Amino acid sequence: MPRLLVFLLFILPFELFAKGLVALPQRLSSQLLPRGLWMFSYNMASSSTVDSQFNSDGDVTSFRSHLSRDLQVEDVLKSMNEDFEKNLAEAAFQSYDIKNQDFAGTVVNDLKIKYSSQTPVMGYGLTDSINIFFIAPRISFETEIRTRLHYSEAILNMVRELQENGEHSRAAEILENQEGVLSRLLAQYDYEPDYVSRYEGVPQFHLLTRYASESMKSLGLLSETTLIIPNESNQFADQFTPLEIFEESPSLIQTLSFSQNLGVQWQYSGLISYQLRTPHERSIRVPLDSETSFSGDKRSTEIRYGDETTLGLQVSRPDKVFTPFLNVLFKHKQEDRYSSAGISSDRFDSLTNGSEQTLTTGTLGLSINTVDLFLRNRFLIPFEMTILGSQALSGRNSFKASVLSLNVMVFYQ
Repeated sequence: MPRLLVFLLFILPFELFAKGLVALPQRLSSQLLPRGLWMFSYNMASSSTVDSQFNSDGDVTSFRSHLSRDLQVEDVLKSMNEDFEKNLAEAAFQSYDIKNQDFAGTVVNDLKIKYSSQTPVMGYGLTDSINIFFIAPRISFETEIRTRLHYSEAILNMVRELQENGEHSRAAEILENQEGVLSRLLAQYDYEPDYVSRYEGVPQFHLLTRYASESMKSLGLLSETTLIIPNESNQFADQFTPLEIFEESPSLIQTLSFSQNLGVQWQYSGLISYQLRTPHERSIRVPLDSETSFSGDKRSTEIRYGDETTLGLQVSRPDKVFTPFLNVLFKHKQEDRYSSAGISSDRFDSLTNGSEQTLTTGTLGLSINTVDLFLRNRFLIPFEMTILGSQALSGRNSFKASVLSLNVMVFYQ
C-alpha cells in the first residue's frame, strides 16, 4: 500500500545570484533517500529589504554610496543640446574660475532590493546509494531606485552670487541644467530611462545527484553533484546600474558533506563545495576607460563569473519532535573575467574591481516533527515543519541581508 509522509529530512541549497552573494538559509545533512522512495518538496524564502552591502574592506555601506556617481563640469556642458546655451554656461563657469574638470556634483542613487523564491523539488532513490533530484527555483525580485543630484559647493556659491547680483534667470537655468544632466547623459548614450523594477520567473534548473557508498555511510559522508542549466539571461546592458543576477552558462557544483554524533544528544555536520562556472558571451557596454561609468560602446564580450567555494559547519540537537540547529556558512567567489577582441583588458577594470566576494552567514532553525506522535495515535497528521532564518554576518562586496525560509517535504512509495 502506498505510504505518504510529510516531514523534513534535509534542505537542498540553490543559488539565485551569479554576481552578488546573498544569505540563503540552508540545513546541512548527509542523508539519502532509500531505494524506490519519491520525494516532493516545496521551499519558500523571502528576504528583508536590502539597502546595504559589505564593501571591499568588509565595512557595511549603503547602496547609495556604492551606486552614486560624481559629475564634472564637462559632463554638464556635454549634456546641453544647444551651442548657445552651452557657451553661456561655459562663460559663467569661467567667470567664477570653475574649470571643465572641476567637480560639479554627485548623482545620488538610493536603491532597495527585496527578493523571494518558491522552489519545488522532486527526488527519487535510484538505489540505497544513489539519489537524483530535479529543482526549479522560481524567484522574484523588486527594486526601488530614487535619483537626485547634490550640487558641489563651487556651483552653489556661483548660483548664490548670480542671485545676489539679480541674475535669477541665469542661476535658475544653471540649476535646471544640473538637475537634468543625468537624464540627458543617459539619453546621449542610449541608456533605458526606466530601471528594472520587478522580475519573476524560473532563471535556471538544477539536476542533482547524491551518492554514498557503504563505506562512506559508515563515516557519515555524502557526495553531491549539481548541474545548473540556465533558463534566462541578464538582458540589462542598457541599464545604467544593472543587476546581473542569473547564471548565464552551465555550471557544476561538487559537494562533500559529513555528519557525526557528538555524544548522545548532539550532532555536528559540515560541507565543502566548489562551483565551476563556464564562460558565456553576450553584448555589453564596454567602459571607455578604467574609471568612466557612461559608455555607448556595445561589444560582444566573453564573460566568466568567478568560481565559488563554500564551507559550512552545523550543530544540532536531534529529537523526535523538536530539532533545533545552528550553522555557519562561508562563501568565497573569485573575480569575474571579461575579454573582447580588440579591447584592452584595463577597460574592464571598473567591472572586475569588486567582483571578488566573500560572505559569512549564520542560520538558526527549528524543525517540528509529528511523525512519532502520529504513529502513536497522539496527533492527527504526520508532518514536519522547519523554519529557518539566515543573517549575513560579514563579507566583502556582497549583500547584507536576512532571509526567512519555510520548507516542507512529502515522501511517497
